[in-house]
Amino acid sequence: MNAAKPTSRRKRYWTLAVCVVLGALIAAAFTATSTFRRLDSPDGRYYALVQYHTWRKLIPTIFPRFNPPGFIAIYTRDGIYCGRAPIPRAHFGEYLVWDTDTAEISDARGRLALWDLSRHTVAVYPLPEYSE
Repeated sequence: MNAAKPTSRRKRYWTLAVCVVLGALIAAAFTATSTFRRLDSPDGRYYALVQYHTWRKLIPTIFPRFNPPGFIAIYTRDGIYCGRAPIPRAHFGEYLVWDTDTAEISDARGRLALWDLSRHTVAVYPLPEYSE
């Protein structure tokens, strides 16, 4: 009877260890991001990273081109964060328009986000519904 207890404890220990490792892997997969494209401002003072969540690569799409929903994050040349805004598709990063102290992304359905680069802030507008 005493021999059964250590085996039971060992089994519980390994079950718990496997659950912790799997939980950590799943959490890492859902928080990790991949860069789709880097866009530099015309004056070189800022750059934007068009990113998406890495786990979206795992979902098969019916479209021939991989184009997941994502977000744009803008930084100064020195690495100061200016804000992040969601975009319906990663290729929408091409619609980013730079101005002296602002950056804006919009599409045919309206404005998606407006950055005030001098203040390092972003105003995010509601995403319109997209169907493809």
